[in-house]
Amino acid sequence: MSDGYIHVSGPSSKEFVTPSGAVAMDDQGVFKLVPLPPAYDADAPTITLDWGIPVHVLTLAGDRTIAFANDLDGGRLTVVFKNGDGKSWTPVWPAGVHWPGGSAPGLSGTVGWYDVVTLYRLAAGEYLGFVSATLE
Repeated sequence: MSDGYIHVSGPSSKEFVTPSGAVAMDDQGVFKLVPLPPAYDADAPTITLDWGIPVHVLTLAGDRTIAFANDLDGGRLTVVFKNGDGKSWTPVWPAGVHWPGGSAPGLSGTVGWYDVVTLYRLAAGEYLGFVSATLE
């Protein structure tokens, strides 16, 4: 579940699930965060990003519509776009995402490069988005 609360699966459970990963008890009785692995989302005309998984990796093959699921106020999402074909495709973000300069950024047009986008949810339908890195 990605509702912002820790869920216990049983009365004597040693594992819990949170929006940012699992919390598990080691052999010494110490709870440690086990981060969730990134989601490698399949390309499609509409790609729905689950905010319960903090990092998504996408390789686009065309302009794509981005949708959100399971987002909560105060949530953060990182989306890594990998350029697989040398074209600069455009993700179409949900309404309510505010970008520096007022417009969503374009993506790199160089094969093998990565664009890292970070999003924060302020409230229902209100997000802040920015490109945090473009990497070779």
